[in-house]
Amino acid sequence: MLAQSVNVLISQIVIPEGRRHVNGTRVEELARSINDIGLLQPIVVTKALTLIAGHHRLLACKALKLESIRAVVLDCDEIDAKLAEIDENLVREDLSPSERAKLTAERKQLYLAKHPETGTGKAPGAKGNPKGGKAPRQEVSEDGDEGSKPANLAGLPPDDEEEEEDERVATFAEDTAEKSGKGRRTIERDVHRGEKVAPEVLEFLAGTNWDTGENLDVLARLPPERQMTLLDFAKEKGIKNLKQALRDLKRNETKVKIESEPQPLPMGPFRVIAVDPPWKYFLREDDDTLRGT
Repeated sequence: MLAQSVNVLISQIVIPEGRRHVNGTRVEELARSINDIGLLQPIVVTKALTLIAGHHRLLACKALKLESIRAVVLDCDEIDAKLAEIDENLVREDLSPSERAKLTAERKQLYLAKHPETGTGKAPGAKGNPKGGKAPRQEVSEDGDEGSKPANLAGLPPDDEEEEEDERVATFAEDTAEKSGKGRRTIERDVHRGEKVAPEVLEFLAGTNWDTGENLDVLARLPPERQMTLLDFAKEKGIKNLKQALRDLKRNETKVKIESEPQPLPMGPFRVIAVDPPWKYFLREDDDTLRGT
């Protein structure tokens, strides 16, 4: 990608939709810094002046009512521009778990679209599987219990298409780890969260007390339509730990189901004798029930 640094009119810069949440405090801090010592790091834009990196810096300059800003202009296609934007964000330490999961999963899709060919490196083989590819999967229940696949299936090597896909994903993980400074296992974990948790749920989580890695892992084990149900229940009950909220939700649903079902009529015979013996009736002085008979 060819790049050049120029001054760009702020009014001409296009901010794409779907940007990560703006930190107002960060914008104020940058505005004070830029006002005192100037803009030390240029923003990054495409040749069409679409913003790639530096959203907070741009907003800070807007707040200072500056007309232009120093920018690095990249001559790149749309996929490269988006990858550059994501890479700049992934090196930040202030990303929340949901933001990191969303960006990493998005980067995977862009990377695989850019590299449809087989990856350059072989995926490391699982233990006991010298051909590489995926390790045997484990099924995980809503409660987080793991159970291995049947032995006759778990040890089978992947077919050619699956192995080729594994190579590309492995290359993506290595490339992302190198550019973000994170470990490969961290990248794989973030991708899993970003792919399993519904986009609208990730959007809802950002900046909330539920935005933790542990809560994301709970949500990732649920079907998409179940995830928002759990969050709504947790919000209603004021529960911050979604693992606890899931247990309470299941108990509540079971209770409602039992209460809504009609009680079945008894079916005999039973080892019970019902007796209604006669008893003597004493007429009280203030009881006129039988008077006049």
